[in-house]
Amino acid sequence: MSEKEVLSVIRGQEDAIAKGDARANVDAMDPDVVIFDLPPPLAYRGEQARDIEGINAWFATWRNGVTVHMTDPRLMIDG
Repeated sequence: MSEKEVLSVIRGQEDAIAKGDARANVDAMDPDVVIFDLPPPLAYRGEQARDIEGINAWFATWRNGVTVHMTDPRLMIDG
């Protein structure tokens, strides 16, 4: 993937999160994804990271929705 394509995926996930769309958020994730987050267990792998019910439950904890935006993403693409 090019840098432009990777940034498009990132922006798509940001948009999905802002809309509370768990399905669109996980659709861009590889089945073997590893996500690092603040709540324990800190690292979520594969299906645990792609847990739509869990993501929807997390969305429900926010009164006015969630906004995520990388202000200055730096990408290193190899291959």
